Amino acid sequence: GGGGLTEGVMQHGGLPPIRQAPINEVHTEMVRVKELQREIFCNAKSRKVFRAQKEAATQQLERSMSDSALARAGRFDPATVRNPNTCRYVRHQRQHKHQVLQGDGRSKILSRVFLNGEWTYCT
Repeated sequence: GGGGLTEGVMQHGGLPPIRQAPINEVHTEMVRVKELQREIFCNAKSRKVFRAQKEAATQQLERSMSDSALARAGRFDPATVRNPNTCRYVRHQRQHKHQVLQGDGRSKILSRVFLNGEWTYCT
């Protein structure tokens, strides 16, 4: 025949044909429904998180606009700004009010800057 290699393999006891397991249609349908429910749940959760992020961004923009307007008018109250060390640096990094220690023991002075609509301290 004209088959060549395939005929020789079949004549000399080649591999038996691959048999696939029967398809369990009930299980397949359950998996499909579960994946669809998960997709719907993830879609709803994603929309909820997106709305929350959008609302937070809007509030941040409004807050930055009001704070920057107060700063331009000179009516910004510095008493509203907390001690810069307490909330941003762990206890072993703090040194006095406006200093922090780096990992190698050097100290850095904190500068007060107006960033993203709020007063913050950075090195």
